[in-house]
Amino acid sequence: MGINRQMTVADAWRTRHRRRHRNNALNAIEDVLHSQWLERTDRRDKIMWRGTHDIFKEKFSTKDTWNHIRTTSNTMDRHRGVWFTHETPKHSFSVCLAAHVRLAIGGRMLRWNRGETGVCYLCTNCIESRNHIFFSCSYSAEILEALARGLFQQHYTSEWNQLLTIVSAQRKDNVACFLMKYIFQTTVYTIWHERNRRRHDEAPKSAATLIQGIDKQMRNRITTIQRKRDRRYKASFQRWLQSRS
Repeated sequence: MGINRQMTVADAWRTRHRRRHRNNALNAIEDVLHSQWLERTDRRDKIMWRGTHDIFKEKFSTKDTWNHIRTTSNTMDRHRGVWFTHETPKHSFSVCLAAHVRLAIGGRMLRWNRGETGVCYLCTNCIESRNHIFFSCSYSAEILEALARGLFQQHYTSEWNQLLTIVSAQRKDNVACFLMKYIFQTTVYTIWHERNRRRHDEAPKSAATLIQGIDKQMRNRITTIQRKRDRRYKASFQRWLQSRS
């Protein structure tokens, strides 16, 4: 192309002349270079960032950059059961880990540490698994039923995958949708917290104590939402009391 390796772009623009080559590919490059040379201006160069749909713009976007360097995939419908308006982040994070089977449950820990028994700390009858703790275990099943049956009604189940599908479904009733998601997440978080307490030799709490504690958390959350004056959930407190009667 007649461009010295030591040349800057500015030097190449000033001193290099268009050539004719026997190779058609090189001639095509010459055509592109020539068209660019004709469009040159005296403006200073500036950094441009590639954005959505490969459109370059001056403003940097962390989101666009992340989407360019990662492997994208279709959004799973079940994300609605994990992340939603007025969630409690630590509850959502626990459910997210559970959904991806990333909690340090006994069955998994057996593969890391041969000294582990893997027995459920809640009922002491079965090997721990995600589906056992949530909610095949008699202890966790009792808590879920006491709190969620009134909300889920005919859709009630203690099977993990079905529960996650139910809370992830879109509904026109915002109040019922929120209450179902929040009670599911709060129950998952509280049971997992109790399981870890027992694993570290703390005194176990009865199912009735956890039910009372989760009910209080639910009421506190509804009160917080009402203080934010989000009218979409105005009837939440009444609906929750009805489900508990």
